[in-house]
Amino acid sequence: MIGTWDTRLKFLGAILTSKLPLETLSERNHVPGFDKNSVIFAPDMGKDVSLQLRYVQLDSHVRDNHPRKLRSLVTAFHQDAVVDAAPYAFQKQPNWLSAPANRWHIRHHDSQGSGEVDLFTRKRSIQTEARTAAWKEFIQQTHRRTNTDGSKDSKVVGAYALVWRVSVPASDGDAFVTTDNLHKTQALIGTLDVYAYLSPTDMLYAREPKYTVAVYSYDVDITCAGVTSGDDTVYPFVPDSAGPVELDQFFVH
Repeated sequence: MIGTWDTRLKFLGAILTSKLPLETLSERNHVPGFDKNSVIFAPDMGKDVSLQLRYVQLDSHVRDNHPRKLRSLVTAFHQDAVVDAAPYAFQKQPNWLSAPANRWHIRHHDSQGSGEVDLFTRKRSIQTEARTAAWKEFIQQTHRRTNTDGSKDSKVVGAYALVWRVSVPASDGDAFVTTDNLHKTQALIGTLDVYAYLSPTDMLYAREPKYTVAVYSYDVDITCAGVTSGDDTVYPFVPDSAGPVELDQFFVH
């Protein structure tokens, strides 16, 4: 998937737990997705958006250009918002106990004020089949917001998972397109599901501690916008001893 892809997200709907009343779930920032910025990757949940995603090559691996992806998603969902800083620490062979890529600090602002977001990735996984790839990321988000009058809102902590699934259309079956080289097709289809959980610090957690309380679903259409080569997609080789690096220093937004 190295290169740039035009991407459209169409909201399909939400499924909420029946174990807690809707009026309880919707108050006091209990569930990520109910309030703006509670899921920073979809800050206005339920909106249909169009954006560009870019994937780059880091050594022999294909990776998200995380800072660009975040900026594209935030702007698409919330056109009034600007991501001021989103440096992403990449480590080639991470120690999962202390990998810097597991923690991400983001600063943003809009006409109503500014905010700081701390993301802690608890788990990542990817699964590939002949025609489908699925990647999952389980995240704890802490959001602190300052209003234009200088007042500060209370800290909001939420837990959610992002699950992307991308497949080759059945019409391309004769071309034997696999996840090893998705550029054999010009279009991909998929879904994005956002699974929301109650945070252990939430007063409702004891009533529903382990299970999903909301699932937001999007239909995803992806079209290849161009395969480029050079400094904008290929990261220069660095030895393991170089430690973490900042993607923003090498890849344009």
